[in-house]
Amino acid sequence: LYSALEVLPEQRRQILELAVFDSMTYQQIAEKLNISKNTVKTQIGRAYRILKERLDPKDFYLFYFFQRKKK
Repeated sequence: LYSALEVLPEQRRQILELAVFDSMTYQQIAEKLNISKNTVKTQIGRAYRILKERLDPKDFYLFYFFQRKKK
């Protein structure tokens, strides 16, 4: 997972890490980074797409569903 995260562009990785590891809401991330909530949503969607391509499917879905349950 961590090696897959390293290939993400810096801002996209930061947004995903704040959402997943710090359990921040999209609104909180937007305020912290001074960007729009829509930018946060877009960047997280793009990050998930890249991770889905790079990770084994069962690992990706485990990560994805674990993160979604926390919200």
